[in-house]
Amino acid sequence: KAFNSNRECEGWIGLTYQAKPKEARSTVILHIRMSQPTAQLQGQEIGVLGTNLIYLCKSLTDPYLITSFLLDGMSIRDDEGGGGRIEIDFVDFQGPAFKGVDPRLVAFRLIQLRIANGVILEPGSDGKYKMAVPNNFLYKRPVIVERSRFRPPTRMHKEVIEAAARKLKSEGDTDKEALKIMNLQIDDLTVPTGWQETKERLERMKAIAAADTARDGLLSREEFMTLTGEMEEEDANALFKELSLGGDSISVDALVNITNGGHSVLATDFIDRMEMLQALKYPIILSNFKRNHQLVRYLSRYTALPIIIAVGGGGYDLQRALFNPKSYSNEEGGMLRAFGNLFESRSNRIFTYPAIDEEGNVSPCDLPDGNEQQLYQYLESIGSIVPLGNAWVGVEARDPAKNKAFRYGSESVTRQIKSGSSEWEEYVPEGVAAICKSHAWFSRVTAGTPISPTVYRFLNNLK
Repeated sequence: KAFNSNRECEGWIGLTYQAKPKEARSTVILHIRMSQPTAQLQGQEIGVLGTNLIYLCKSLTDPYLITSFLLDGMSIRDDEGGGGRIEIDFVDFQGPAFKGVDPRLVAFRLIQLRIANGVILEPGSDGKYKMAVPNNFLYKRPVIVERSRFRPPTRMHKEVIEAAARKLKSEGDTDKEALKIMNLQIDDLTVPTGWQETKERLERMKAIAAADTARDGLLSREEFMTLTGEMEEEDANALFKELSLGGDSISVDALVNITNGGHSVLATDFIDRMEMLQALKYPIILSNFKRNHQLVRYLSRYTALPIIIAVGGGGYDLQRALFNPKSYSNEEGGMLRAFGNLFESRSNRIFTYPAIDEEGNVSPCDLPDGNEQQLYQYLESIGSIVPLGNAWVGVEARDPAKNKAFRYGSESVTRQIKSGSSEWEEYVPEGVAAICKSHAWFSRVTAGTPISPTVYRFLNNLK
């Protein structure tokens, strides 16, 4: 950090070593961001991180475990450690010590444990997704982002982001092609703030291991009940049924949720979402951002060109998604400050895709009610919110005789899957239906037992 500079810093940390005698080299490379206010604090944190990396590589060969404990002994909250923190937004494992590493799961660990707020994954030449360094990937590029949990992605998701791209290109303000990025929100899979500290995580792992009195790697119903604390018996039984998928035991790995294993409930759910979304072949930002202004602030670190949030379609509700004051209750300054941060740069905008009803009629999104409607009208009048007219809607999507596949979003598709109807396949992009059917997510939905928020809270808050 330069003296008298408030600029956040970045850097690379790497370790090359020989895991076994006569074996080829193995390498771990990290890209870090540093927001500590002084060079001294940055140096101290880098020293701790380097020590952790050496110790972990000497002691472990599981890349997901190594990733999980890189920030051991360090602050991972922005409001601690002198007002800043180290954030790791890229990790690469290479060499014989690390075979079969899935970069998607490494990225998941970074977000799940709040080691990073955002991680970018891009498709490689082989079609497989790999991590990208945000600085390089986003540098001097306009960005269009669509946000969702994509359970599952629909044809409407693709139409919304492509319509936004057509609109932005028509403005001709830059000769650089916009990056079209899907923001896969996994905040429901992310540990709550305060529970990601190493000491607490180890204590929870010990509690799970102690519950396995038979030492067989499985928890019976009786063993599981020792972990449920003061939970009502009926709720605890329902939770056991979900985690055991209707069986008579739960894998300890499914609760520890820290290795790469297919037994990890949260990791499996994440991979299901990723593989459904990958069929669209867009770059993906993984994040735990709950609000749009948080995402825009993250992207603004790396590009000064326009950032567009594309919303709408598939039953999208402006009131619920953007103009609900209650959803900003935990934000300092509430909804007005959030919008102020979102539109801090006049080039940052929201493009709203029109609604398509069940008969195929295309019309503007319904406006918010009450005072929020006045706020919406003001933001539209100054160009911060831009409704997408028919000129930017795809030819097929705006034709009532042909747009049936664009009339429903993820929630409607999920309801159709649950009901046993095969009609849902018409509403998802080519290739997505086959991927959906081959994954655990589809089996849970068709059986009427999708993972509930109670399961996520239990796994992430387990004491």
